[in-house]
Amino acid sequence: MTTELVEGRPGRVLRDQAARAAEVVLGSHGAGGFPGMLLGSVGNQVAGHVAVPVVVVRPAPPEAGAEIAVGFDCSEASGPALSYAFEEARLRGHRVRIVCAWEPPVPYGPAIAMDLDEMRRAAEDYARGELRPWQGGYADVKIELDMVRAHPVSALLGASSRAVLLVVGSHGRNAFTAAVLGSVSRAVLAHAHCPVAVVRGEARR
Repeated sequence: MTTELVEGRPGRVLRDQAARAAEVVLGSHGAGGFPGMLLGSVGNQVAGHVAVPVVVVRPAPPEAGAEIAVGFDCSEASGPALSYAFEEARLRGHRVRIVCAWEPPVPYGPAIAMDLDEMRRAAEDYARGELRPWQGGYADVKIELDMVRAHPVSALLGASSRAVLLVVGSHGRNAFTAAVLGSVSRAVLAHAHCPVAVVRGEARR
């Protein structure tokens, strides 16, 4: 460990330092006058803007178990977040709770009868199929899949109330794009009950 005193705006300095770091770790500033907002402006300026994972640390909830929660949307974009979660779980000897949120499609036109149980089973079968390669690569890590009928933010915030770490992905857009951090990641960073890791870049598999 080394200590360095750098002059400049914190957000810009940390983004520059991230270019030669494996991970950026930040503290949570607290409410700052806005109820429920736990992420300071520095965290917003860093998370999603750098290639390495950014971890915003706050106390884990008292009821947290030995598990790491990670958001999964069944796309390749979830790969880096899954990889980070599995590696952390392996190092800590924790299980991974994979949170997959789903919502029934909104019908356009006449209402169509939908079997919600069948839709959930289909979504779960698809998610398990996409996760099979990860289970093979991390056979020593216990996995629990949560299919949650809810908006992704609600599902992830619920999982954060019983986890020691919540892992989410970012859009991975470049620094010249305004919406570098997606709305789900931003909301989770602001309101999660446990430390949050925002992961972008290539998966560590």
